Amino acid sequence: MGLRELHRRRFLTVAEPPVSPANTFIGGVATSIPTKAALATKLGILEGDISYFAVVGSDIEATIDVDYVILGSTFADDVDITDYKDTGKVTSVDGFAFSHLSSQGTSKLKNIVLPNATFVDRYAFSYLNAIEKIELNSLITLNGDNHFKNSGAKIYIPSIVSIGNNTTYSTIFDNTTARKTTVYLPPSFATVNGGGEEPDIASARSQGATINYIQNQTAPNQITDLSVNTVFATALQLNFTAPIGSINAIGHYQVYANGFYKGFITPGGYVTGLKPATDYSIEVKPVDIYYNKSTSNIVAQTTAISEPYPVSEIVSYYKTESNVLDSWGTNNGTANAIAYASGLVGQAAVMNGTTSEILIPDNDSLSFNGVSADKPFSMTQVIKFSSNGDRCLFMKGTLSDREYDGFLLASNKLAFRIFDKTATSAIYIQCSIDFTPTLGSYYVIHWMYSGNRLNTGMNIYVEEVKGTQILSSAGTFTGMGNKNLSLGLGKIPGYSSLNLSGSLEENIIWKTELSESQVSGVVSKIRTGQSLI
Repeated sequence: MGLRELHRRRFLTVAEPPVSPANTFIGGVATSIPTKAALATKLGILEGDISYFAVVGSDIEATIDVDYVILGSTFADDVDITDYKDTGKVTSVDGFAFSHLSSQGTSKLKNIVLPNATFVDRYAFSYLNAIEKIELNSLITLNGDNHFKNSGAKIYIPSIVSIGNNTTYSTIFDNTTARKTTVYLPPSFATVNGGGEEPDIASARSQGATINYIQNQTAPNQITDLSVNTVFATALQLNFTAPIGSINAIGHYQVYANGFYKGFITPGGYVTGLKPATDYSIEVKPVDIYYNKSTSNIVAQTTAISEPYPVSEIVSYYKTESNVLDSWGTNNGTANAIAYASGLVGQAAVMNGTTSEILIPDNDSLSFNGVSADKPFSMTQVIKFSSNGDRCLFMKGTLSDREYDGFLLASNKLAFRIFDKTATSAIYIQCSIDFTPTLGSYYVIHWMYSGNRLNTGMNIYVEEVKGTQILSSAGTFTGMGNKNLSLGLGKIPGYSSLNLSGSLEENIIWKTELSESQVSGVVSKIRTGQSLI
């Protein structure tokens, strides 16, 4: 029985979590708003107006018994909040209420649901770099300007009457390019400006936004076959098929865990950001092109106790999230001529093939020599190649003296070498596999050594597939040495040729030889778009 099937069967049947009595859900703020009194102070209401309050992990939920206004700057520049879902008590939103104007790029807020708010003032939802959807079902007036500036999202405003003054550009959706903005609104705004489109809507369209004028409010049919495939400690893989017979085309699917929005999903995709060994009620809701949202069937599931890979065996972990710091250990790297861009998981280090360099100073934890045998180790890398040819993917050492290295070869191979403890690069054992990369595609590559001082103990996996060993050696190899040499990622230290042209992320050094099932667990987690830690 495979690892995925074992997990699936082990956690197939669980009790469904109880339904919460709350009407307000705020994600990520349990540390800053740990009590009913703190929530009352934050929202400018009385503690007695809150009849129920609970902390659920890093989130809070509450029952608020009065209508209220989210006051100006209430959550401005808040770096913890991830979700604000109200079921009907918020009547309006003052200026800058959620804005990150003063701390751009730091917001984690993904989801805002305010179904009864009728008025939103200027800059209220501006500079929310992580935002995915904003639902304002009853909104009538967007007063002033810059409400959604630099906040690309799915923005649902089906009852809107006034966008600014409807005839003047007010930068309400400004800078939506590359932010995947979709605005859902009444068709009257196509002609409200003297027969032409409302100026802010026209501007949003010109900047790359999608404008969907709502033609009807018929919800799509429900998903009927939602199931859990693979179970992780912090993620679940979900299977489902598109509902049949809906009036309008399906635009996207939204996934919820215990009532909290978790993101968009496709069949076979993953719901992430969960907690280990926790009961979840999972919903997937089809949403059509006019943002009509279906009800959902629900599947109950418990996450796994631990991940299917040995976290305790990690030596160093380089996520490349705008830096090359060690997210696990203390072996921080130095970046030279590195740019950062969106990658498979988070950000990736983009390397130019010549001067780009990630250099990690020598440390005993990065050497794997032993007495009667070497110590086992592995390296995992997520790599996107921009060009072929001989390319260094990692090297501990220099051209004249090394401990270990990995290369893409112009002969369409990956080559892994372990070097002898003598002060030379002329003695080594080697394992190669056939490999022709598709330029621009991501690969999860693993390099493993059992420590047996034989090339038969070396393996290379691409994704979950172990390559067929092509074994070779030079000289008489007697074991690895600790040569006090720096480790270069994507570059030969001190050399300007044969270096990676492409991107690197999720560089992980392990003090163990990963097993086949552990490789599978690593790949599955990374392919969900998540780091391992």
